[in-house]
Amino acid sequence: TVEEWAIINLPRSMHAFVRKEAEAATDGWDPNVQHQTANTDISPNPEDCRNSVILQPLGLTYGRGKPIKLLANHFLIKVSADNAGGGKWLAWQVDFPTPPASILPAGSRPVRKPREAGKELRTNAVRKLLEQVPATDWLFDGGHRLYTKRSQSVSCGKHEVSLTKGRPPLVVEVQQAGGAKQQEIDLSRLALDPRKMNGKNVSDEISEEFRFLQVAMRCFAVSELGLIAKGRRVVNPSIGPSDMQEVALKHGRELWMGYLANLEVIDDGLGGMRCSLSLNCSGSVGLREMPVIELLAHIIGEDWCKGKAEKRKEAAAYYTSELEQTGNYWPRALTQNLMRTLNSEAGLRKLRVVVNYAGYARKCTVVSITPESALDKKFWLEEEHCNISVAEYFKRKWNITLQHPGL
Repeated sequence: TVEEWAIINLPRSMHAFVRKEAEAATDGWDPNVQHQTANTDISPNPEDCRNSVILQPLGLTYGRGKPIKLLANHFLIKVSADNAGGGKWLAWQVDFPTPPASILPAGSRPVRKPREAGKELRTNAVRKLLEQVPATDWLFDGGHRLYTKRSQSVSCGKHEVSLTKGRPPLVVEVQQAGGAKQQEIDLSRLALDPRKMNGKNVSDEISEEFRFLQVAMRCFAVSELGLIAKGRRVVNPSIGPSDMQEVALKHGRELWMGYLANLEVIDDGLGGMRCSLSLNCSGSVGLREMPVIELLAHIIGEDWCKGKAEKRKEAAAYYTSELEQTGNYWPRALTQNLMRTLNSEAGLRKLRVVVNYAGYARKCTVVSITPESALDKKFWLEEEHCNISVAEYFKRKWNITLQHPGL
C-alpha cells in the first residue's frame, strides 16, 4: 500500500523495479487496467523508469495482495544495546608443547616423536585449568584460541594439568592474544555504522568477532544439542531423509544431514551494512559408534542382502550372532574380495577406533588389515628376544585374553 511504501522509504530508483517484481507475485494484475491512484510524493520518477513498466501503487484496488511464503537461509544478526555490555571478551593464545624426544644411545631402536595432544585432550585440559571459572564465562575452539569474559582472567605461563592417573601431565601454555595489548572481542561492533568505518575494510574490522561467533555456534551445537561439528559444518546423526532406505548405506555407513553456517556482511540496499548468518543444508556419510564385531557383520552381510536396504539389519544381526558364536574362525570364507573391502576406506582402513587395554581409553586410527589372524601374526619382541604372536603378546604384556583371536 502507499502507506507501507512510505514507511519502507526505498530509494526512488528502486520503485519501478520493485513494482515490476510485484506484478508477477499478484494474481490478476493487469498493467493496462486503469486503477485508482492516490496523491503521494513517492510515485516513480519517469526519468528513472524509461526502460521499465510503470505500475500503480499496490493495494489500492486489490487489497493487500496475495500472501507469499518465503523460505530464506539468510538471517540478520542484531546486537541490542542492553546486551552490548556483556558482549566483551578477551582472547588468549593456548599452546600444548610436546616434550622433547629422549636421547638414546647409539644402536638403540628409534622412538617415535611425541605428537601434539588431540582435540579432546586439549579441551579436557582447558576445562580442568578453568574449573574455577563458570562454564558460561569461557569458550575454547578446541585448537589454540581461548576466550574469556572481560571480568575473568587467566594466569599466563605454563601449567601442568593431570588428566588420567598413571599418565604424565599435559603442559598448557597460555599467553595473551595480540601481543602486549590483549585482543578484545566486542560484539557491539556487529551493529555496523558506515560513518565510523572511515574507509576501513568492514570484514577486517569484525573478523575476530565473526570468528568468536563461529566458535560459539559450534560449541553450543556440540555441548548443548549433542551434534557433531567438523569445521563450520554441523551434523546431526539422528536426522536423515524421510525415507529410511536412503539413510542406510553400504558397510554400516549412514547418511547424516546437517548444515553449514557462514557469517557475512551484506549491503541492506539502504546505504548501510548488516551482519548476516547463512545456513545451507549439507549431507555427510557417517558411521555410528558400534563394536567392531557388529561392523564386520555389516560388511560380511553385504553380499547376502544384495544391496537391499530392508535386509541389511537382518543380515547384520545374523552375522553378528555367528561371529560371537564361532569366535576363532570366520562364519564364511574370507575371500579376496572381502579382504580388499576390509582393507579399504569403505571397510576398516582409516577408521577411528577406541581401545582400552592399557586401563584407559585411547583413540587410534586403523592403518591396514593383515591377512593373518592374531593367533598366526607374529612379530619380533625386543624385550624377550623372540618372535611372539599378537594374541600371546596381549596375554603376557597386559594379561588380556583376546575375544576373537582367530579373526
